[in-house]
This record gives sequence, C-alpha cells and structure tokens, in this order.
Amino acid sequence: MNNIERKRIIWIDYARVFAVVCVVMCHAAETYYRPILLGEAQTGFIQWFLLNFLFMVGRLGVPLFLGITGVLMLGKEWEPFSFYRKYVIPMIITTEIWIFINYIFQWKVQNEGFFIGRLLREMLFLKDPGLSHMWYMPMIIGMYLIIPFLSKMMMGFTQNKSFLIPGILAVFTFVLIPTVEVFRREAFPGVGLKPQTDVKFLGGIYGLYLIMGYMIGRRKLLKRIHTGWIFVVGIAGMGFNIAGQYFLYSHQYYGSTKLTWYTSAGIFVCAICVFELFRRNEWEIPGKVVRWTAKCSFGVYLLHKPMQILLMKYLPMDKLPLIFQAGILFLVSFALSVMVLLPVSKYGKRMGKWVFLIK
Repeated sequence: MNNIERKRIIWIDYARVFAVVCVVMCHAAETYYRPILLGEAQTGFIQWFLLNFLFMVGRLGVPLFLGITGVLMLGKEWEPFSFYRKYVIPMIITTEIWIFINYIFQWKVQNEGFFIGRLLREMLFLKDPGLSHMWYMPMIIGMYLIIPFLSKMMMGFTQNKSFLIPGILAVFTFVLIPTVEVFRREAFPGVGLKPQTDVKFLGGIYGLYLIMGYMIGRRKLLKRIHTGWIFVVGIAGMGFNIAGQYFLYSHQYYGSTKLTWYTSAGIFVCAICVFELFRRNEWEIPGKVVRWTAKCSFGVYLLHKPMQILLMKYLPMDKLPLIFQAGILFLVSFALSVMVLLPVSKYGKRMGKWVFLIK
C-alpha cells in the first residue's frame, strides 16, 4: 500500500461509498416518487412506502458527504488563498465544465433549446444549473469558501461543551423550526414561525452538517452513547420522518416537500446516527473496489443523473411496477457511470482530476 493509500481514513472510504450509493438511489426513487409526493399521482400504501423508504435512505447521502468534508477539512490551519488554489479552483473548473456539458445534454437530448444568455447565467452562478442534482455544486463551493475561517473558529472551541449553545441555536433554527413548519402550514396556514435570530453565518443546514461531521469524526462527540441507542435513535428518526410524510399524504396535503429535505428533523437525526455508526465501527482495510469507488464518488455523482435521464427515455420499463423501475434505474445508472470512470481513472488521470474530481 503506497503513502497516499496509508493516509486514507478507512471508515471515511466506507462512508463515502455508502453516501454515493445513497445519492444515486435517491434520484432513481425520486423519479417515480415525486409525482406521488406532489399529489400528481396516487398509489397504494405498499408501493408508496417502498418508494418513500428508498427516497429517504437516499437522502442520507448529502449529509454524509458534508460530514466527511467536515472531518477532513475542519480543525486545521488553512491559509485561505492556498486553500482556494488547491481545492476551490479545481471545483469551480469542474462545475463550469459540467454546467456546459449538461446544457448541451439538455439541448440535444431533452430538446430544451439553446440560449446563450441562459448558459452564461448558469456559468456565472446567477441561475440554477439545468439538471436538478447540480444544485449541490454552488452549495459546496460556498461551503469551501468559508472553510478556512470556519476551521479556525472551530479550533477555538477547545472543549465540546463550548459548541453547546451555538449548536442548539443552529439545530433549532435550521432543523426543528422547518420541520414543525411543515405541519403548521397544514393546520394553521395563517400563523408563521419564522425565527428572527439570524445565524446563517454558520452556513445554514449545510454548515451544520459540516460542523457535526467534524464534531463526531474528530472530537468524538457521541462516543459515550451506547451503539444500541444510536441504532434505536436513528431508526426512530427515519420512522418519524416516514410516518409524518404518510400523515400528510393520507390527508392530501401536498403544500410542502420539506420533510424530504435536509432540514427535516428525521433526516438530520438519522444521518447523524449513521455517520457515528460508520465512525465507531472496526472496519477492515478496504479492498480495491471500495477504495476505487470512494476516490471516484464525485465522478459517479456527476454522471449518474444524465445516465438516468437517458435510461428513462430509451429503456422500456413502463409495464413493470414502479419499485422495480426505480431499482433498475438505480443499478443501471450506477453501473454505466462506473463503466465511464474505469478507463478515465486508469488512463486519463488529468481528465479524471479536472472533469470528475477523482482524488
């Protein structure tokens, strides 16, 4: 094993593989679940539950990726400009490449037309990127811009209890209030619960996942809690989320999708528990498949959504149950992404670095 491989944190590789599997599964399930979520289609309980479950488990991917970033990037002394040159500039270049690729893809495959002004606005981050999964790129670039300063701030918290008050305030603002708001809007549409305290300097819900990743991965915040309780709380969080969504669905309330977003208390709690379980497990040194998938996870993320769109257009699956269609979409899009990345990772390392952020 070479020096680069020895520097890799074993449990981080496993967590990263799980995270990218979750992301691909999330978008595969979402393809069929979103019309149901929005009230545009109806289905029976079993199919609703299965699609919702896959979608919710898939939602754990982004929190895990942000937590991993927190472990690897926070708690270190970074010189801002050196940090930006090493990490932010390559990420911006990769994002610009994929904004252009996806725009051409939408023009040729989805027949959305070519408008140079819209393309320029997307490339200048003045408009949301065309394909839905690309929302992550401007967000993570923004997170990386504040990391040198956030990292220095976290180093000032010499004891875990120092994070208690701002941490509670952040959870209250970014998690609890948005979750309660979903049900409040259905029951009391004329009453608002928007807090007046502004703590967005922490990076919002995404900054909170970043910080929690650091606190769990580096500061061992949850190490005193028994593993059994971590399992129970994680399952309870996911159960609460699914039960809440079914309550809204069965009452034909389609006014909010926030229980499926990262501000949901159920997703937040479950993601934190899963991250801690990865951290405390005694993982074996990963084999080549795990190490390769971990290093190429960003490439899988970038490729899988166009693959799924192509499969939806050309792969005949209409006669199959929706849950089987979602499973096929997940497996085939993941496999095709890997097939593209295999030769790139071996023979086109410069391309892999700048186009797919292969590490």
